[in-house]
Amino acid sequence: MREMKLQDLKSKSPTELLAFAEEHAVETEPGDLTVHDGRLWHRVQSSPHVGERSMRRSMYVPYLTDAYQPKSEQSRTPLYHRLGALIRRARARRG
Repeated sequence: MREMKLQDLKSKSPTELLAFAEEHAVETEPGDLTVHDGRLWHRVQSSPHVGERSMRRSMYVPYLTDAYQPKSEQSRTPLYHRLGALIRRARARRG
């Protein structure tokens, strides 16, 4: 697997990015924004820091790839959201 800096990816055309879209490491710097398809498996190196400084911020931006399926008040919460809430509560209890 070859590595490429985020700065190098910024200069690629859409066609070049598609050719690159196998498994590759993207090295980011603090404050960089990376956008990727969250359905894909991805590995993230552990932070060398602990506590608040080690936190990564994520923002979920859905995009449609199939027929629109609107949610309602009766829609079930996805399992991964429920599991995440349980994990956060357990961590909060530990302090």
